[in-house]
Order: sequence, then structure tokens, then C-alpha cells
Amino acid sequence: MPIFVLYIRNTMKRFLIIAVIIQLSCVMHAQERKQTEVVWMDMDGISVPLPPIEHPRLFVRSNDIPALKEKMLHSEGQKILRQLHDASVPRTAEEEAKEKDRGFRYYAKMRGVTSQVQLQALDYLVNGDSLQARAAITSMLDTLSKTDFGTKNDLSRASGTMMMVGGMIYDWCYDKMTDQERQKYIDEFIRIAGTMECHYPPKRTEPIAGHSSEWMILRDMLSCGIAIYDEYPDMYNYVIKMMFQDYIPVRNFTYAGGNYHQGSGYITVRFTNDLNSLWILDKMGAGAVYDPSQQYVLYDLIYRRRPDGQMLPAGDVNPAKRNKPQNYSMPAMLAASYYHDPYIAYEYDRKPNVETHMLMLELLWRDFDLKGKAPDDLPLTRYSGTPFGWMIARTGWGKNSVVAEMKINEHFYGNHQHMDGGSFQIYYRGPLAIDSGSYQGSSGGYNSPHNKNYFKRTIAHNSLLVYDPDEKFACWNYGGAGKTEFAANDGGQRMPGDRWDTCRSFEDLLSESYTVGKTLAHDYGPDAHTPEYSYIKGDITAAYTSKVSDVRRSFVFLNLEPEGNADRNPEGAVTEVPAVMVIYDHIVSSDPSFKKFWLLHSIEEPQIGKTDFTVTRTRNGDSGKLHCDVLLPVKANVEKVGGPGKEFWVFGENYPNAATTRPDPCNERGAWRIEVTPSTEAAEDCFLNVIQVSDKDSNSKLHVKRIDAVKVVGIEVADRLVIFNRSSAQMNEDFSFEIPSKSKKEYRILITDLAGGVWKVFTNGKLLKTVEVSESAGTIYFNGSAGKYVITR
Repeated sequence: MPIFVLYIRNTMKRFLIIAVIIQLSCVMHAQERKQTEVVWMDMDGISVPLPPIEHPRLFVRSNDIPALKEKMLHSEGQKILRQLHDASVPRTAEEEAKEKDRGFRYYAKMRGVTSQVQLQALDYLVNGDSLQARAAITSMLDTLSKTDFGTKNDLSRASGTMMMVGGMIYDWCYDKMTDQERQKYIDEFIRIAGTMECHYPPKRTEPIAGHSSEWMILRDMLSCGIAIYDEYPDMYNYVIKMMFQDYIPVRNFTYAGGNYHQGSGYITVRFTNDLNSLWILDKMGAGAVYDPSQQYVLYDLIYRRRPDGQMLPAGDVNPAKRNKPQNYSMPAMLAASYYHDPYIAYEYDRKPNVETHMLMLELLWRDFDLKGKAPDDLPLTRYSGTPFGWMIARTGWGKNSVVAEMKINEHFYGNHQHMDGGSFQIYYRGPLAIDSGSYQGSSGGYNSPHNKNYFKRTIAHNSLLVYDPDEKFACWNYGGAGKTEFAANDGGQRMPGDRWDTCRSFEDLLSESYTVGKTLAHDYGPDAHTPEYSYIKGDITAAYTSKVSDVRRSFVFLNLEPEGNADRNPEGAVTEVPAVMVIYDHIVSSDPSFKKFWLLHSIEEPQIGKTDFTVTRTRNGDSGKLHCDVLLPVKANVEKVGGPGKEFWVFGENYPNAATTRPDPCNERGAWRIEVTPSTEAAEDCFLNVIQVSDKDSNSKLHVKRIDAVKVVGIEVADRLVIFNRSSAQMNEDFSFEIPSKSKKEYRILITDLAGGVWKVFTNGKLLKTVEVSESAGTIYFNGSAGKYVITR
């Protein structure tokens, strides 16, 4: 549209007229759009949605109001409104005196005005009470003018909450505001945003992990930007361009793997805000901006949940056995309601507990009619593909379940993620093979000595170390207080990025620096719903420095009670040994003198035999037992490290982290580990370990035998055989092995490491089976008895 500007002699008048003409131009441009439509606009080569030119458009639209009125009469809606009403009452003097921590959680409780104004704005939205609108407008403007929390103690989250509530009042009460009030709101939003950790204009340095990848950008600044777009489009434009350029593409790549990189302790604050932004933009009219695979991210929590209601820990967490199930209400509520997923709704139903600052969004968005569905009919194994390479296998969903996690790690995101490639965990009637350490405690939290020297490091996980005594672990760019130039040499995996910097772009995530492994094969079956075996194999060489040229790890989880197991009937009897895990490792170091360590962490002190060891849980109501037969290396050293003064030992120094504000009465942070090492130096070493679980009082122990052949190695346990290539490489050529004739068993035989294509299985010279092997699985599974087996391609 052409704009004509007359020359005016008075400079001030000229600027005023130009401003008026530009504003008229914007209005005429807006009128070219339909009032209720979102239009998509090209912004520097990126297509982004623009807010419709009507109010309300933040969190709710006019056509949602009839349904909202019904929700407010629903029993669940009434409960939420009561919670908001209770929160709207300011703290008494006695209550205020009890509040010792004035961090962001103090403000997240929303006591007083910030809850009160939401109810007033809601009243105007659904009932048209102008007096309530005016009260909300003036009260919130006064509150915003006093908001100046700074960035210490994560108080940017509190500032952001004020912006979110302010944006809600601005949008819902828009037509009851004066122009001067709108401008004051905008001025305060800009000022407060500038005081936050993400700054204003917002920095683009944390689109993947970090505080700018959560509330501040994806809920709070986005909300304000939508509310004030007509008068001040810059805030929305900054955020929406960041989202579509930096945030959404890498998230969609991540969601395809069906998991989350910041661990079970941070999924509530991080993934919740992915979902917040999904809802916000969808309600604005933009539709679903993320890939639909986002729906399945929280399924990891379903599989990770232990029979006692706690989680197998992942990332920065404070492990503890609590009296109630761990709670993921906020992300579960948002994901279940958006995707109408009953399994995720079941996670919400376990312990509904949405924080006060999210209650209005729960009222608006939660599907009150969605009923939760227990996971009992889900498959017992779940694989999370690129960029993860993770697998969780279970024997069932009841109180007698075995739960096992097996990790490869393909890409490293950093921040709250650990260097735990190739690690595993096992739970049976208590935590048996554990992730060791704790996020917070006497040592501190993020970047504490315990955190960077032990807890996040490979040595704290059931993985592999290759110890080069001269190796340096530069860590200066790891954020937080207490920076040091180097971290302790734990013999483990490298610190990705520039001196352990959090990954800051999708491009960097795919780079060599942040690529730490590759899943070579995965499979479970033969019945995918109740598998007898679950298999995953990965190459984790890239997780280490040049001190190694090859590190490959294969996991096979054997469910020994797949048919009608006790967890399909949780009160029934169980097999004495319900599951076995087989782990095969092939390692080549650049120097034969670099000692290799195979690790397994435990809570209680292990008992060591000649070539085996046992871990039991005898306390806190737990009663599980783990027994491991060490089949390779031949003449391996099996030693235990731990106990008082050595709980978190790193080659000469302990990094204690006693529970302080976060109780850990069962000491689930652990205190012991097993180290299996070769007895002689060599560049190439293989580890073969067979772990079986049972009740602590059971005398049953399955006999375990190693199978040796020229090209392959394997194990026999119960009626199962598992075969690996000795070099752990993919097999393209014929090979053979033998089951001694004295055995009278009918075996279920799993052969791994096969190249894709047609393979034939011969036994005693006769063709037993012809199989089309998929490249992604690389396995053959069949029944067989004693004899000589020849496998040909």
C-alpha cells in the first residue's frame, strides 16, 4: 500500500504525522486478513503464523467460551477453581514467616494477586463483568511495575510467570483497557523481559537445552507476544522466528526417537513447555506446530516406572524411594489432553498435582472426560531410536516385574544429560544395577564437585572405562558456579563440545563433536507384544577420545516367563529366575597399557566369588538379588570399590554428596561398585557377562556356560542360547558352533551380528531353516537341539 508523507516544516509534527500514517497502514494491512484467521508469513525465509486480529487469542478463543462455561460447572473444573480461589487469598503473617525460600517456587505458588487477577479476568471472559476486568487490569499493572526479581535462584522463572499472567489479563480484558494502560503493560513486559536470564531481545543460545528452552521463551514471552502483537509485534516476532528456526526442527528430530534428553528430573520443566507452546499456538489458530511423534515422548515414563511407583533414574535426578509415586502431572495432562491418549492420562491419574501457575491452563485445556488406561496391554519392550538408541525391557506390569534399561546414546545434548553411553540398569524387587550418585546434596548441585567429577560421568554408570592416566577432561564451559578448567580423569567418555559446552544448535547436534555413538542393531521377539528376547547393539567408539579405536556393546535381555507371567496376574507365583541379561563388549585401545573396566553399581555391598559376584537388596522392603557370571575375560579380576569414604571414588579421590534437603532414606544414590578388569595388558579385550535376577531368599541359580567357536562366542543359560560375533563386527561369511550331544534340551537360539539378507541354518548337515534377516535387526531366532550348526549366507 503506498504511503504519502507531506513535508511539514515543524519537525515534531512531521514525525507525529508519519507515525499516524504508518499506524494507519498497519491497520489497513490487518484489515486485509479475516478477523479470526491465522495467516502465515515469510520471515527471512521461514514461514511463521501471525496472531489473528481479535481478542481473546491467548490460551482460548471466543468459540471456546461456551465449552469453557460447561467445564467450569464440571466437578473437575470446580475443583480447579477452588484451588485458584484458595491461592488468591494472600498469605497471612504466620504463613509468610514460614516461607524461608524466596526462590522461584515461592512465586510459583501464586498466592494473592496473581491468582486473584486470573479469576477476575476469567469472570469477565465468560460473564462479561466489567468491574472484574477493571480490577484485574489495575491490580496486575501495579504488580508488574513492582516485578524486579533478577536472575539469581532461577528467579527468571518467577518473572516469566508474571509476564504470562500479565499477558492473560491484557488479552482477555483488552477492550476494557485504555490506550495508556496498554502502553504501560507493554513497557513493563519489555522491561521485565530484559531482566530475565534470556534477556530481551531474547538470546538464541539455548534452543535445545538450558533455561531459555523452557518457561521463559516457550510459555511466558510467547504468551506476552501474542497478547500485545497488534500494538507491539516485535516480541512475538522475535520468539516465533526463534521457535521455527531454532527450536521446532531439532525438537521434531528428537521426538522421532520417542524420548527426551534431559532426563526424568527435568522433563517436567522442559518438555512441559514444548507442550505449552504447542497448545498456545494451536489455540491461537496455527494448528499443531510439532511433529505428531511428540505424543510418544512420555511413553518413556510409562516403561521407566518401577513396580514401587518410582522411576529408573535418567539424567540429573535425586534418587529416592518415596511413599508416593513420582509425579509428572503437568506434561502428562498437556500431552494426554492434546493427543487424547489414555495411557498418558493414566500417568496423570496416578497423582494429579498441577502447580498453581498452571492451574488456569489445566482448566482451559485438560480433557475432563479422558479416562486413563493402565499399560497392561502395551508391548513389554520399547525401543527409542535416533538420536537415542535406548531400550527398556520388562517382564510385565505388576509388582513382580523385572525392568531393565539398555542405552547406546547417539547424540549428546548436554546440560542435564550424562556421559552414560553403553550403560544399563536393572530393577527386580529393588534397585540392583543402579545409576550411582545424586544431583543435589552436601556437595551442591549443578557443577558441584560431585556433579562434574562423578555423577554425570561414565564412572557413575554401569558402562565401560578405558583409563589413560594422562587424559585431560576440559570442562570450563559447563555452566553454573564452581567452574574449573578440568574435571577429574574418570577413564570414561569425553566431554562433548568446546570444553563440555551444552549443545546450542541443531547443526552442532549432528556434528562430530556431539555425535557419540550409533545403534547398529535392535530387535525383540518373536512375539513383539510379549518378547522372549530384547536385543540392542551399538558402537560407542565416538563417545571416547582417540584412546580407543573400537568400543561396541551388545545387550540381550531374556524374559524367561513371557507366557502368562505373574505380572499379567500380579498376585500369582513367579519363575524363580524371571530374567537374564547378557552383555558382550569388544574394546580396542590405542595403547595396551590403558586399563579397561567393566562396571556395575549397587546400593549394598556386593559379594565376590572366583569368577562371579552377587548383589542383594535386604533393606527398606526390597528383596531382590542379582548374580553375575563373568565369562570373559578369561582369568578376569573382579573387585569391589566403595563403602565409607569411597562411595563415589574416582581413581584416588572421593566426591561425597550426602542427602541434605532431598532425603534418600534407602541410599538409592548407591555406595558400591564392581570393577571387572583383564588380568593382562592387551590392546584388544572382550567382556562377556551373564546377569540373572531372583529373590534374595531363593537358592535357585541357573547354570551358565560359555560357547566357544572360531568366529563366534556365546552363552547357554536355561533353555536359551545367545551367539555373538567375536569381533562384534557384522558377519557376512559362513560360521559354525556346536551344542554338545550330551545335552538333551530343546533350545531357543538367538544369533546376532548378522548382515541383512537370506541366511540358512544347517544342523548336522541338514537344512533346518531359511531366514530373511533384516539389516536393522541382524538376528535369527529358532528352536534347536544338540548338534553342529553351520550358518551360511
